[in-house]
Amino acid sequence: MSTPQEDSELVRVIVGFEFHWAEIDAETFWAKPLGDDRYELRNVPFFAYGLNFGDVVVATKEEDEEFPLIDHVERSGGHTTFRIQPNEEADPLALTEALESLAALGVGVERANAGLVAIDCPPEVDDDVIFDRLEDLAADGLLEFETCEQQRDDGFGPLPE
Repeated sequence: MSTPQEDSELVRVIVGFEFHWAEIDAETFWAKPLGDDRYELRNVPFFAYGLNFGDVVVATKEEDEEFPLIDHVERSGGHTTFRIQPNEEADPLALTEALESLAALGVGVERANAGLVAIDCPPEVDDDVIFDRLEDLAADGLLEFETCEQQRDDGFGPLPE
C-alpha cells in the first residue's frame, strides 16, 4: 500500500460535522478520483464515523469550496476502522508493544498524535480477532477503543449527548 505522499494521483476530499466529540467541524481524506464525483478513500479516518479506508464515496465540489464534500458512501471497501485512545497512566512502552502486536496480526496502525491512534483492519483480517485483542488491552487498563461504525443516519459524526 502506498502512502498518500507517494501517490501523486490522490486528491483531498472532506467530510463536515454538525457536532463532534473532538470539537472539530471537518476531516479531510486522501482519495483516488474515480470520475463522476466518486472517490476511493485512501487513508484511515481519525474522527469520522461510517467511513473506512477503501470506501467509494460520492463527493461534490462547490465553487467556493477548496475540496469536494463527501455526501454518502456508494460502496464499502470492506475495511473496518478502530480508534484507540491510550489511557493517560498507561506505560508508553507497553502501548508501543501492544500496537506492534496488532500490526503483526495484519492491520495498519496510524497515529494522529500520542493520544489518538487509528487501526485499519483490511477485509482479509478477521476483525473479531482484532476486537477481542483490543478488549483484552482495554481490560488491562492500557487503552480505550471504539469502532468506526456510523453513529447517526444523517451524517458522519456522533449524536450529541
